[in-house]
Order: sequence, then structure tokens, then C-alpha cells
Amino acid sequence: MQETQIDLCAVLPVCDEAANIVNVVAELCATLAEIPSLTRVVLLIVDDFSQDNGIDLLKDWFRAQSPAGVSLTLVRLTERHGMSIALLKGFKLARQWSPRLTLVMDADGQDDPQFIAALVARSDRADIVFALRGKRREPWTFRFCYAAFQLLMWLGTGRSARANQFCVMRTPVLAYVAASSYIDYLGALLNASPFSRDALTASRRPRGGGTSKFNFRGHVVTALTIMSWQPRLLVRLHRFTLLSLLTLGIFALSTDNFLLITLLTLVAVLAQLWWAKLRAILSRRADSQPFEFAERVETITADGELPTHHQAS
Repeated sequence: MQETQIDLCAVLPVCDEAANIVNVVAELCATLAEIPSLTRVVLLIVDDFSQDNGIDLLKDWFRAQSPAGVSLTLVRLTERHGMSIALLKGFKLARQWSPRLTLVMDADGQDDPQFIAALVARSDRADIVFALRGKRREPWTFRFCYAAFQLLMWLGTGRSARANQFCVMRTPVLAYVAASSYIDYLGALLNASPFSRDALTASRRPRGGGTSKFNFRGHVVTALTIMSWQPRLLVRLHRFTLLSLLTLGIFALSTDNFLLITLLTLVAVLAQLWWAKLRAILSRRADSQPFEFAERVETITADGELPTHHQAS
């Protein structure tokens, strides 16, 4: 049992971010050092089976710079699981330290650390404080996919998708998310939680380097899994879709329009495939159990004081 509570645990999922990880952590450490209430910090880096040398570069930088009052814990997964599951693994480990606050941010440089001080300050009056996405120039393909993602998330949760994974959580919230057996999207889970929430608007920076993992397929899969949080809504939406297609099919048959009939048949098949995908997700969640997967954990400290650590399940 540790004698001094950790003030903040920063959880960063990483996957092939050698171009960004050192700069992100260096900027993060400099920002946290300027917040007087954060004297004991743990950086928890969850490496989702990266194939580059980013983690080695980070270890070399950390040993050379030795930021005071900061410990670095590396969780290296032995196979790829995706960002949300990597985060969940980090939360299960961080829960055992019971940090007063938990910070979640990306490791690609898009989340601006200058907003962290405001997030920490607002945590005095809310259990969760989100840094909402500000406006930023994006390719039209990304904007289209993200708009569809926002719509599907609103249909699935009744809440805005602007609440992303850049946030600060208090201890009870960390315990709540760490007790989950599966996470599709952290923002959706937190939005559906019973805790109080606050938010500020934070400008989102361009990616520092490398390529984005959240492509078209990532948007679609995430949106579908988010919708599965509301099974009753999905059943109603499925029935509405089938009734609409049936009505349009009867109309198309009455007009004897082969092209329209073919198009509606294709849409009906796609709708059924979409429903089958969602049913599979619902079944997986209903049958999900607390999972285990292999990882390697390494802790590096700059001041000789390690947080108490036990292997997370």
C-alpha cells in the first residue's frame, strides 16, 4: 500500500507513433510541471503491439531527461487489440494506484497539452471534464466519415459525439470504467455514465507525423459498436428500415421499374447485413467476460520512488 496518493495518472495509448511519442511526452511533462497541484505523476503508456522503435526512443529520452516527480510505466501488449481495449488495459492497471485524477489523451500530437491545466481546474466541480474538439481543417473524406459517426453515435446514445477521449476523470470514474469488460468508445461510455460532466472547447492540432489509424473502416466499425449500446432503439430502427423498404418495394413493383427494383433490393440486402453485424456485436457484449491478454510491464522512475504495482488482469 502506497503512502502518498498519486496526483495524476496520464494514460496514453500508442501504436506505431515513433514520429510523435517523444515530443508528445516531453511537452506533456513540461505542462504538468507547471501545475502546482500535480507533484506526483505517473505516465502510463500502453503500447498496442507497435512495430516501430517509438517505445525505445521514449525510454532513452526519459532516462536522459529524468523529469522530477514523474514515473513512467510501459505496458507492451503482445498482440494488437485496438485503442479502446488498450485504454481499458491501462485503466485496469491505473485503478490499483487510485490516482486522484486520470488524464486520457492521444499520443499522435493532436491533443494540445496547453488545455490540461484548465481540465484539472474544472475537475474540482465535475467528475469528468472533456476537451471538446474545436474546429480544424480536415480532408472532406474525414469530415464526411466523422459526421456520419456523430450521427450514429447520437442515434445510439442520445448524446453528442463531440465528447472524445481527451479528458480528465476523478477516482470513482476510473474505477467505473476499469470495471468494464469491454469498451467500444470511451467518450460514449463516459457520456452514458452516472457521473457529473463538464467540458471546454480545445483546438485540435494536426497530427505530428505518421499516418492516422482512424480511417473510413475505423469510423464505420466504431459507429456501429456505439449504436449497440441502445438495443431497443436498434430494434425500432431496424423495423422502420424494413417497413420503409417494403413500402418502396411495393411502389417500385407497381411502376415496373427494373432499375429501381434492383436498387431497392441491394439496399435491403445491405440493411440486413448491417443488422446482422449489430446483432453480432450485441451478442458479443452480452456474452463478454472479464478478459485477460498477455503484456509486459516495465516501470522507469526519475526520482527513485515507484508507485505500488501489481499485475492487472
